[in-house]
Amino acid sequence: MQIFLDLGVAPIISVIPVPALIPGIDNMEIDMSNNRKVEVFSAGYAVCEDVVRLVKASACRSCDVTVLDTNDIQVAQRAKALGISKVPAVVIDGVLAGCCAGSAVDIATLKAAGLGSPKA
Repeated sequence: MQIFLDLGVAPIISVIPVPALIPGIDNMEIDMSNNRKVEVFSAGYAVCEDVVRLVKASACRSCDVTVLDTNDIQVAQRAKALGISKVPAVVIDGVLAGCCAGSAVDIATLKAAGLGSPKA
């Protein structure tokens, strides 16, 4: 069984907020250029949570996994700008995984896109 949610939001360019600074550490620079950025777009449904668990279990140490709630209008707008029309969906290094463009999330496709392996 596959469950998808049509986001129905016009695409716009959005800015992702920078994470809060770590208290007590001044002028700290973190080199995340070698980290793989993995974003899971979810609406909180059980099928979405299953994908979140699967992605987190398959991620490597250099995979920075973030779960984004499409019930938030800014997240929904960003999802639409990335070409996401159904959730759950996975974006790896800014690119919508091929399996998420029209069908269900597929772990083999996510791994082929880099999930679970460090950047070269």
